[in-house]
Amino acid sequence: MDSDGANLRLLPMMAIMTLGRKRQRGCTLCSSVTAVRMATDDALNNALGDSEKVWAPLHACRALGSLRAQSAIQPLLGLFARIDEYDDDWVADDLPRAFGQIGAAALPALSVLLADNSRGFGERQAAAISLEEIVCQHPENRDQCVAALTDQLSKTTEKASPTARPLNGAIISELLDMEAVEAAPQMKQAFVAGVVDESVAGDWEDVQIELGLWEKRDTPARFNDFPQSGRMPPSPFFQTASFPDLRAI
Repeated sequence: MDSDGANLRLLPMMAIMTLGRKRQRGCTLCSSVTAVRMATDDALNNALGDSEKVWAPLHACRALGSLRAQSAIQPLLGLFARIDEYDDDWVADDLPRAFGQIGAAALPALSVLLADNSRGFGERQAAAISLEEIVCQHPENRDQCVAALTDQLSKTTEKASPTARPLNGAIISELLDMEAVEAAPQMKQAFVAGVVDESVAGDWEDVQIELGLWEKRDTPARFNDFPQSGRMPPSPFFQTASFPDLRAI
């Protein structure tokens, strides 16, 4: 193996071992800058699947989340485009968790991305999932995240984009996970307007049952794969292993 290959092989482990080891301000800043470069490096992100280099961005992303690196928010947002362009699983699976760790500081940028009709469906869905992740890891920010999702749901009933129906289905799914009963009027409005993909979280009856507003269906269920309330099982997005708190190293 040449020297460059050897160095790249060591980078992921070096990042995990060094990020946050020392609490001095300069060290953390330097580590964050290095991790951002690694996470967004095109050569590493496009490395062959059987190459050790391809793991470097994943380790860097997880480290930045653990450090709650606010300086990484905008650079990491750019990676969401890989979901639509390359069907990038690690971005879809791990980046929302990193934004969840970063917390409220990421909320404004995620809300802007969610509302941007020029972005792909995968990017916008990942932004919605990231907002739920913020709630999971920082419950004190729940109201802000519910408001961001509800606001987007209301906008798409006025002017639907080509991806409005699946995106609204995804947004409603996240709101149900947050038990956002207060968003029921906006959810109903979206269903009435016909801008919800009902294969994602069920129809309006299913949603009411999930929220505890209705006891049982009045009409036959349209999607037999849904359990009881009609909702699909939870997404595998959040079934990844817990990340270590690298700040405590």
